[in-house]
Amino acid sequence: MERAAQSRSFLVLRRFRDLFRLLMADKIMDDKPATKLEKSLAPLIEAEGFTLVDIDVSRAGRRQFVRVYVYARDGVSLGDCHRISRRLEPIIDAMGTMDDNYVLEVSSPGLTKVLNRRRDFTLFKGRLVRVMTLSRINGGRDWVGELMGTFGSVVRLRILEKGEVIDIPMEQVRTARLVYESPEDWKERQRREEEHPQALAHEDTGFSTLDVARCFEGAKPGNGHAGIGSREGA
Repeated sequence: MERAAQSRSFLVLRRFRDLFRLLMADKIMDDKPATKLEKSLAPLIEAEGFTLVDIDVSRAGRRQFVRVYVYARDGVSLGDCHRISRRLEPIIDAMGTMDDNYVLEVSSPGLTKVLNRRRDFTLFKGRLVRVMTLSRINGGRDWVGELMGTFGSVVRLRILEKGEVIDIPMEQVRTARLVYESPEDWKERQRREEEHPQALAHEDTGFSTLDVARCFEGAKPGNGHAGIGSREGA
């Protein structure tokens, strides 16, 4: 009995922790450098036709890094990253909040970005995502589907395998991340696997991981999916 009670208490605490993490992701303390940068840089990035996804300010040894992640439905090329980087440099310098030798990196959020803010579930609407839940919903904990956005306090997915739509309460989301395929490509791969499971298992596509990334992100030839436009402070 005592062990069962401890298990229930642990489960309640874990659910509260995950809900708190998700809610607080949208309420970063105003005194953090990333938040101050976000308020100043977001309008410039939007003017370039992109959406600011996240800013990470970190330190490795004596060097300070400012990593800016941007998104566009048509993809983010290496040239885009360099252009945005040049636009952001003078603003960051003028703010005077970074070290003199800081390193600025601009890139896409990546093919398997973790969705950790409420706004992410709106920004990446239409993308294929994998959501794992704390407890069973409709008999499952691991869901892959097309993200339809948020409706009130739930995340809505269209499950590709069954074609059904499910609502997952936000507090039940344990992890959520993008899947590198588009919903259409995923359906096609599933169909091919069902029709020719042995042939597909030994198929050599001729594409490298970077090639797949380039195609999916819509980057121009020669540009990686997370091309970095970097600037090293003087």
